[in-house]
Amino acid sequence: MRRALLTSAVVAGGLFFAACSEQRSLPTQPSVAPSLTFRPSCPSPLQLAALTVALFAPGDLLTFARNTQNSINLKLSRGDIAGARKVALAFIDFTVKTYYQGKLRDPNGANPPTTEAAVVTLIDGVLCWIGLPPSGLQLAPRGSDVTVTTQVIGSGGGQFKSTDELSGLKVPPGAVSEDRLWVITRRDDLAKSGTCVSSTLKSQIPLCIDFSVVPAQEVARPLVVAICQPEDHHPVDRRLAHKLPDAKVELLAVTPDPFPLTCTSTPDFPPSGLGRIGRAAWGVGSLLARVLGPQRLHATHTGLGGLLGPKLSPVTAVRVRLTFDVQPSNAAPSEPISPAVQVAFRDVETGDVATEITNRIQIAIGSDPNEGGSTLAGTKTRTPTGGVATFADLSINKTGTGYTLVADGLSSSFTGDSMLHIPSTSNPFDIHAPLLFRATFTNDAPDAPPGAPDVGSWSLTNPAGTILVRATSGNLTTQPVELDHFLAGVAGSVKLRGTVAGTPPGTGRYLARWRSLVHSADACFNGIVLRSANNLILASLEYRPSGQLTYNSNRAGGPIAVGSWAQDVAQLFEITVDLDTHVTSLSIDGTPIEAAQGQPYPDPTGTATNLAQINMELGCVAPPQQTYAWDDIEIIAVP
Repeated sequence: MRRALLTSAVVAGGLFFAACSEQRSLPTQPSVAPSLTFRPSCPSPLQLAALTVALFAPGDLLTFARNTQNSINLKLSRGDIAGARKVALAFIDFTVKTYYQGKLRDPNGANPPTTEAAVVTLIDGVLCWIGLPPSGLQLAPRGSDVTVTTQVIGSGGGQFKSTDELSGLKVPPGAVSEDRLWVITRRDDLAKSGTCVSSTLKSQIPLCIDFSVVPAQEVARPLVVAICQPEDHHPVDRRLAHKLPDAKVELLAVTPDPFPLTCTSTPDFPPSGLGRIGRAAWGVGSLLARVLGPQRLHATHTGLGGLLGPKLSPVTAVRVRLTFDVQPSNAAPSEPISPAVQVAFRDVETGDVATEITNRIQIAIGSDPNEGGSTLAGTKTRTPTGGVATFADLSINKTGTGYTLVADGLSSSFTGDSMLHIPSTSNPFDIHAPLLFRATFTNDAPDAPPGAPDVGSWSLTNPAGTILVRATSGNLTTQPVELDHFLAGVAGSVKLRGTVAGTPPGTGRYLARWRSLVHSADACFNGIVLRSANNLILASLEYRPSGQLTYNSNRAGGPIAVGSWAQDVAQLFEITVDLDTHVTSLSIDGTPIEAAQGQPYPDPTGTATNLAQINMELGCVAPPQQTYAWDDIEIIAVP
């Protein structure tokens, strides 16, 4: 039916054209210059003439249209392709504006093709005959709220504002290779329906600008576009967005408004987020306000700018934020953070995931406890699926407490991979070495840096020995610290014992560290002892009377003097254990003790084959009572 009706219009128009024209008619086939390739698929001159007669009413409009077409043909016949294309762009400009002014006729009445379809067919046909691709124009239906502004800009670049000064377009030099017709169309019909770039984003502002170029093409350099915002106080996270094929949306790179727009005449639009009924109700109220009340005023300000390309499409402004839907978890150095971190685009107005947005999301270290010395490895830039980006292989190379990650959106690679400046920061998390054992105690924050142990209320009256920690034993990470009370009055019968998680390791290097102190006036004998699963000693650090500290008292050569202790002064002790070479090394408060480096296991009854326990063992229970404190205990794997 559509083809038959169009053919009827073409035949009738062609007859009218032949009978009434006083101008030189288009030939059956235009002359083709050597630099052009003839395309048999182009509409014939008769078809173009018929469409022209069908659309333009007799009189000045039709005369101008026919004269322009004849001028195009004349220049083509003389090989003046550039001249023909210049006139063709003028004809297209004239045709588009005449259409939106409502001065073109409907060629088929209520039947298809519609007027807008016939106009596009005419324009594309003219472009075809001058060797250019189709226009790509998508005209709004007749009667729509539309304002159109055009300008021809070529390879040298240029810029212009819309006639209502609510939007602007800047074409940089080199964006196109020759003159093109640039079109700014204000689509109030799409703005009022909330469907400018998306049917689901409720944060779209009620101003929709369709930027287009005729003929349609991808530009070689990003264009600068700017539009006004229809209120006085603008959210700082608002960004321009444009419509992509397949119902997708891309946020534009931020750039200053180059024109600048003054935005003092922004029309009243319904608030974003209203449904169809709500918008209709708002329209009645807004009309009454304009009739009965003072005109709404807007502060003078520049527009909101963005970089557009390589394809042009409708543009509006939206408010979208990023959220960490799956927060980063604690992990070991250089080990993947699991579960995978997920970051989502969300519509600020509804909180829903913005499933249409396709901008890549980039992630980086925010807070770094190593003051910039840490490295985030893995794929740090991901393209979202359904608005959510998944980072499955992130890792950090150094230990630390209180890391955060920061995510931000990126503009397209075409516009320079620019940050969108809508960052989101994750919850804090820690990177720590693989744990065999960790225990902290009451009022101690998990994973906090080791601090001075506090003497608490846990004590034993029988035998006369006391091990005080922060009031209770801890089970915060892997294994509990247990109190074993053996035979009363027997030396070595009281232990605060910690057992490593899982199977005790038999190979590799491990670091056992803790903070401890003596609270009593003196010490009888107390040792922090590393043992194997069958209780063989790998190393021991001993508190002795009169402020003495010794190491490996069970060794054949006797204990090694390693320093001193003072009452109620906490010290950090670290013992490195090499299970492959069967040696240990001691550091106190971060300083290696020279005499206690590379010491063989001291147990005279055998060589330990694994690392299974870290114990505080009372070797002396005679009065007066001894009081010790022990805290922030852990065993970790080290390189």
